[in-house]
Order: sequence, then structure tokens, then C-alpha cells
Amino acid sequence: MKKIQVEQQTPQWEQLRKGKITGTKLKKILGTPKARKEFLYEAIAEKIAVGMNDLDISDMEWGNLYESEARKKLEFDKNVKVETFGIGVSDENEDLVYSPDGWVESDKAGVEIKCPQWKNYLKYWLENVIEGKLIPDEYYEQILQAFIVNDEMEKMYFVIYNPLIKIHPIHIMEISRISLLSEIQRAKTEAVKFLEERDSIIKKYKLITM
Repeated sequence: MKKIQVEQQTPQWEQLRKGKITGTKLKKILGTPKARKEFLYEAIAEKIAVGMNDLDISDMEWGNLYESEARKKLEFDKNVKVETFGIGVSDENEDLVYSPDGWVESDKAGVEIKCPQWKNYLKYWLENVIEGKLIPDEYYEQILQAFIVNDEMEKMYFVIYNPLIKIHPIHIMEISRISLLSEIQRAKTEAVKFLEERDSIIKKYKLITM
């Protein structure tokens, strides 16, 4: 065994561990299939990311930092103009709303932009390419809501962006309405049913304030 004289818990020590199998990481490899898959994407990210995200910055701060840059790259890659606005309200029910990251009128396409830090970026990208997953699990309902609120929307540009992944800094997934048609309708029915239940209780117990 080669011995490297470096103080543990220092940046140098952390750098030497990146992309390597440690005792902690072996536990993930030998754990559940889900844990192993999550670590696989993390290990790939550690190998190919140029630099690393500042661990002191939150995911939200990181996203806000790069969202406008990602939007410009989408416009360039797809040769489109992205319109931005604060909130969209359903024509059918004003209590069904959605806050988009953009709208492409020429394509009747919504825009959702995520700028995840390196591990999640690799996870979303490779799950789409390797497994054919259209939408990361944690954003599935958000995409459904966009289609529910905007009846004109024919597709969604789901954009992930991370400039540290130099080999492929932007990945654009195109999600068509028709591919989610049954799920959109099911979700819309449940949302409307929920609002009716809410309004029924408010009316029954006279909970409206004047």
C-alpha cells in the first residue's frame, strides 16, 4: 500500500478521495440498487467535472446563478425566442396556476430550467440517455401542472445546465403533451376534485371572511 502524508479532512485530502472508492462509498456499492445507482452517477461526475461546485452555495443559489445563462443557450441551440413572465393562470380554473421559466410561442412550448450541482446534473442527464426517463422523478408533478394550466402547450423544453460539465454542459429534454396525456388528465381530475372539496368545506362551515 502506498502511503500519502496528508492531513485528513483538509481540501487536499478531499481532492485525493474524489473519484475513488473509499470505505464509505463501498457501503453504497454493496447497498440497495437505488443507492448503487445514485453513487454511480456521483462517481462519473467526480471523474468528468472540471472543478467542483462551491459546497458553501445552496442548490437554489446555484440554480439562480446560472438560469439566465441556460435560457440563452436554449435559445441558441433551438433557434427560438424565450418569453418570460411571473405566473400563468388556467383559463378553466383560476385556482390552477404555474410559474414557468419561459414560453416559446413559435413552438407552443413551455420551458423549465434546472441548474443542478454536478452529481444531480449527471444523474438527470444519464437517466434520460441510458434509461429513457423523460422527467426526473422530483419534477414530474411540476411538469404535469404546466400542461394542466396551459392548454395551448404542446411540449415542454426541460433544460438542465451545469457549466462545470464541459463535455456536455446543457441537456435539453423535449416532453410532448401526447406522451403524458393520460397522466395529465388524471392529475387534472384530482386537482379539480380537491378544489371542489376545499370549496365545499368553506361553504358548509361559512369560513369565508368578508
